[in-house]
Amino acid sequence: MNFKYFMESVLTWMLNNKTIVFLSLLSFCLFVSVLAIAGQKNRLVAKLDQCESEKNDMATPKPTDTTGDETSTTTDSSTTDGSTTSGDSTAETNPPTSGGGDNPGETGGGFRLADAA
Repeated sequence: MNFKYFMESVLTWMLNNKTIVFLSLLSFCLFVSVLAIAGQKNRLVAKLDQCESEKNDMATPKPTDTTGDETSTTTDSSTTDGSTTSGDSTAETNPPTSGGGDNPGETGGGFRLADAA
């Protein structure tokens, strides 16, 4: 019996205050839609950050292994009787691919993405 009385009093109050009920429902709908838009923005910002980090990873040059770049061959040698042997006497020296000769941690000729902008 108490529940029936309570519901009748609530419905009576709602019918007498239609404007307040309508504005309360609009406020609740606005609250729910703000939550949905905030969640969508959060997902899109995370996706944008992921795409920018992938772009930056693709734009930065990969460091190359410079340990086997310098090679040399044997030079001419003289024998004990004074004659020389013929042979290839080319000394190949490849320049290092990294641009930072003074700074071994710097690669790519010292060019950074911040310099390009």
